[in-house]
Amino acid sequence: MAEYLGNAMRRGALSVGGVPQVDRLSVRVVTDAYHHAFERSGKVGDVEVERNSFVLSPGTTPKTLKNEWGLSLYLESARGKETRRILVDFGFTPETLNHNLKLLAIDCGTLDALVLSHGHYDHFGGMAGFLKAQRSKLKARLPLYLGGEECFCVREAGVGNAAGSFGALDRKAIAAAKLKVVTTQTPLSIAGHAFSTGWIAAESFEKVLSPTRMKVGITGGVGCAAKKLPPEKRAADVIPDDFQHEHATCFNVTDRGLVVITSCGHRGVVNSAKAAV
Repeated sequence: MAEYLGNAMRRGALSVGGVPQVDRLSVRVVTDAYHHAFERSGKVGDVEVERNSFVLSPGTTPKTLKNEWGLSLYLESARGKETRRILVDFGFTPETLNHNLKLLAIDCGTLDALVLSHGHYDHFGGMAGFLKAQRSKLKARLPLYLGGEECFCVREAGVGNAAGSFGALDRKAIAAAKLKVVTTQTPLSIAGHAFSTGWIAAESFEKVLSPTRMKVGITGGVGCAAKKLPPEKRAADVIPDDFQHEHATCFNVTDRGLVVITSCGHRGVVNSAKAAV
């Protein structure tokens, strides 16, 4: 695996001089497992924190963000008068994702890129329904950045009798939305403002755990093509997840330094930060 990753990193890697820089960055949580409707906005150090509480209107039922297991983040960056908008991950269900996008008044027609951090259902479960609901608004050939073919593998989770399907990324939904799929084995610029770490080497003390297993192969148009996986994984049937395909989305902010968005950080937070550096 190290040799395969090393060769990939040597091919077309983003140079240090090519790392984009931005003046400002806001990170908005669209979907997460917890939301406190009465939390106050405020300031933590030099960072402004804006909370979204109840939306109250005369004669209507109060509206608030929905919570569920899963993650989706809306990133808005600025460099001079230039603004870029990116959606990272898609939560567990489209109902929650689309509800929260509407409540937060996020215009999906302004998105410049979509990013999937890794192939777990709580990060892509809302994608197909999001694409169906927002398809007419999205920019033509909107890029979707993901770590490679492993994202499409059918996954299992659990142990023994409790084991079962953990879903698979919907190729047909991606094709129907006419997204431009960009793989991030190597570091890449995202929308000219952010960058992907590319695949993250396991170099620190952190251990990569395997809470899921992935099946190799495609059945009925669902799954991952063996020939597109790293050589040492092509002949297998079921493989413990090592999250080789996971990548982090990063920003180099003027006078602040790096912001590293790990999502789950299965490859390790320290490893992700080292890759970003």
